[in-house]
Amino acid sequence: MAILDQQLLNGAVLPSERGVHNVLLAACGAVGFDIHDAGANVRKPAAARELMGLPTASQVCIVFVDGLGFHQLDACRGHVPAIRGLGEWRHITTIAPSTTASALSSFSTGQLPGSTGMVGYSVRVGVRRTLTNLITFKNSPIPAQEWQPQPTIFELLGERARETVLVEDPAYQNSGLTLAAWRGAPAVFAKKLPQRVDLAVRELQTGRKIVYLYWGNLDRRGHKYGVNSPKWLAELELLDAEVGRLAREAPRGTLIVLTSDHGMVEDSEKLDIAHEAELDRDVSSVAGEERAFHIYTPDPDSVAQRWQRVLEDRAWVLTRDQVEAIGLFGSLGERARSVIGDVIAFARGNTGFVDSRVLSQSALALRGVHGSLTELEMHIPWIAELV
Repeated sequence: MAILDQQLLNGAVLPSERGVHNVLLAACGAVGFDIHDAGANVRKPAAARELMGLPTASQVCIVFVDGLGFHQLDACRGHVPAIRGLGEWRHITTIAPSTTASALSSFSTGQLPGSTGMVGYSVRVGVRRTLTNLITFKNSPIPAQEWQPQPTIFELLGERARETVLVEDPAYQNSGLTLAAWRGAPAVFAKKLPQRVDLAVRELQTGRKIVYLYWGNLDRRGHKYGVNSPKWLAELELLDAEVGRLAREAPRGTLIVLTSDHGMVEDSEKLDIAHEAELDRDVSSVAGEERAFHIYTPDPDSVAQRWQRVLEDRAWVLTRDQVEAIGLFGSLGERARSVIGDVIAFARGNTGFVDSRVLSQSALALRGVHGSLTELEMHIPWIAELV
């Protein structure tokens, strides 16, 4: 990453090499897998294992909890006795923007969003005002498997990919994000968390070397009800109970790794640019999400300066050229460069940005949000234990 103008991103948490994009590679290194022809941007598994501090193991089960930030987990230690017993609690960073489509595709490829093209929740393609959602790929003029051109780690594993498995929600089978991020990975499906733990244990017992267990309900509860709400805490306690059961029932010698894609904050101030004339001036359209707001405009320098002047310390405001020069998303490929906003506003504190002219009522009503560069969003758990 280039030397930063400290005023530009003062106080921001930036992606680090000890980050989500090296987690799956580190797991491969832990079980002795190697990959070939990955290119210069992808770390070798053995090097990733050393970087991430994992021991060697006969098998690895990655428990990937959508929306579980390190600081949110740390504040709720009393609710998670099983996770508390898994070993040393540390944190790593997610990538920028701190959102699911970007983080999962970086996890599965070992590359940053600038290379994968997965640069936010939604983006504008060309001059159309219709947005492409990078989770569902709704309204995308480009198929998901073409949009994200980088080979997945599963594809790079070749025949050894058969020794891995995803334990997923059946709703995600052949979804846009699955086609973009999980090509080459065998998968089994169950709706409820206890059933997924049953499947993970079964797959480990049959000899799978790497099992990836995904759980997304905590993220949903956080979005709808807020972090630390009673329903969020109940979901966290269910997760803890099932992680405890996984640790008891997994074959001995299994390395359990618990991590996530991003944390979450609750916005107390939602700035609706439909009612903020200074912020709306010269804006053609918007995309992204309220904590990482992509702004499309014919005059990016003026818009960025105006937004920063109006918002002061409530946002980090960067032009696309600054994002590229800093390397915030990694090196920008052609796809990423063509679709990210001319300006991106990363929210600070508890501010968010919305446009009520284009967002649904459910989107406007979100309690928990993410996408920006704060500690609460960027720091994710890194807990690993041999059982």
